[in-house]
Amino acid sequence: MKATGLTTHVPLADERTIGFALQREGPNQIQWAANALVSPEYFAAMGIPIVRGRAFNDADVADAPLVVVVNETLARRFSPNRDPIGEHVLWGGRLLTIVGVSGDVRIAALDADVEPTIYCSVYQVESGARLLLQTHESEHVHDFQAVWVETAEEGHDLAHP
Repeated sequence: MKATGLTTHVPLADERTIGFALQREGPNQIQWAANALVSPEYFAAMGIPIVRGRAFNDADVADAPLVVVVNETLARRFSPNRDPIGEHVLWGGRLLTIVGVSGDVRIAALDADVEPTIYCSVYQVESGARLLLQTHESEHVHDFQAVWVETAEEGHDLAHP
């Protein structure tokens, strides 16, 4: 096995949008972004590069300062002339620090525009996550195989994509 990771939302399979604000703009300047809660290994399992900063790590747990990784589209759109690392995002009554910028991923469809995306640590925000298993050493999307395992909240059912 090459890599494993957890996520609440799989690109091209389902999506979730959240309202958020950049702390420097104030809580009433609501923006919208795709969102997934992911494990530290998610980016490697999906082949998504971290282009600046860092991915989540084992220290990003429930009682640690809350952190997020944003994609390049969000960084360009909302922080065009500044490094987003260290900026703060307000979401759901939480203050989260941007620690990394990931490569872009199409969420809704292969021919859709890339959406601004905020990734949160699955270990810092409550969720029902899916296990992803990457079984091939390939750069091609069609060679990616995933297995979804629903969490205990959903009954441990096994489904195939």
